Amino acid sequence: MPNQDQKDNQGAIWGNKKKKKDTHPDFTGQAVIGGVEYWVSAWKRSPDGNPAAPSLKFSFTKKEEPDHEDDIGI
Repeated sequence: MPNQDQKDNQGAIWGNKKKKKDTHPDFTGQAVIGGVEYWVSAWKRSPDGNPAAPSLKFSFTKKEEPDHEDDIGI
């Protein structure tokens, strides 16, 4: 169930205080899209890149992972 404070089709990211490697995201956060909650990871496009234009990745939160047992490969 999405956070009650977060509206559908909105999200937010913050600086990643746990970043220890260059491969870790520069920013992390959450978003709700179509009623499904996602984790958001974001990276600056270059080390001195504009933080207002990051590259984004959306991942299902653990509790919202899709059930692939019903998927039928045709």
